Amino acid sequence: MEAAGVMNEIPVGNIRGVCDYGDERKNKDWQPYAAVMAATYAKAVLREIPPKSVGSIVFTDEDKACLRDLLVTDPEAERRRIEATKGGLLHDSFRWVLENAEFRKWHSSSQSQLLWIKGDPGKGKTMLMIGIIDELLLQVQSQPSRSIAYFLCQAAYPKLNNATSILRSVIYMLVQQQPHLISRLRQRYDINPNLFENANAFYSLSAIFENMIHDSTQATIYLLVDALDECETGLSDLLKLIARTKFISAAQVKWIVSSRNRDEIEQELEFGTEEVSLSLELNGSHISDAVAAFIDDRVSRMKALQRNGALLKQVKEQLLQKSDGTFLDV
Repeated sequence: MEAAGVMNEIPVGNIRGVCDYGDERKNKDWQPYAAVMAATYAKAVLREIPPKSVGSIVFTDEDKACLRDLLVTDPEAERRRIEATKGGLLHDSFRWVLENAEFRKWHSSSQSQLLWIKGDPGKGKTMLMIGIIDELLLQVQSQPSRSIAYFLCQAAYPKLNNATSILRSVIYMLVQQQPHLISRLRQRYDINPNLFENANAFYSLSAIFENMIHDSTQATIYLLVDALDECETGLSDLLKLIARTKFISAAQVKWIVSSRNRDEIEQELEFGTEEVSLSLELNGSHISDAVAAFIDDRVSRMKALQRNGALLKQVKEQLLQKSDGTFLDV
């Protein structure tokens, strides 16, 4: 009743929690519960509505200089390079994970903030992560209340195998999607232009990153890091940061990380009842199907075999027989 008539004055929607069905059934004891239900539902609705932009933020020359110093490598370009190096992303090799129970729990649950994809070498973790990134990018494009940042670790490249580079790239991607966050970066950068290169860079960037999460205008932030086991410097500090930011409530921070099966990674990530791990060994049938699809696709492209159906079939069978369920052997 308190909201009656408001819609006649301003364009609003009422969200009400029902605690009675008329004056004869008044129940004051239930009123606070009804109010909590209405408030909770209102919060859920508001989180899905992107805030109206009050004038677009344009980076100044000083902002651009700061971002140039921050950038180690363009994460999107690295993703495309790796994808091209491995012969392109084959959708049949990763689509299964989108229907996986562990992935669906991570994606849909407001409580599950971390998914760890683990598996032995050659199981296709990186291409699986790239497939997930592609899927989440489509969701982010259609839902302005979400953003995404990612990094693909590579031990062979000094710029791509340490925790500081990971954090620099993640911050860069977040600022590109939420330009107002540049102010958090500039607060420290203007005082110390060598911020990104000194011995304490990771710890300074950690503080900036956590402040950015608190300042985020996005309801959900997806953060993905592939091949944690190839992070050769600062891995322990990075894992502590991931574990710590799982509990930030200002925005829903949802991490996906991948690595080989390593106990210390599981321990540092502080797995509890809500965290989810997806073992590729325990999903061997899906991996075998993905490897078979990979073999079929790659062999079918070989021009030397296209005119010899019997030989093509024989090559496929031999590769499948000897692949031992790994992309690496193929």
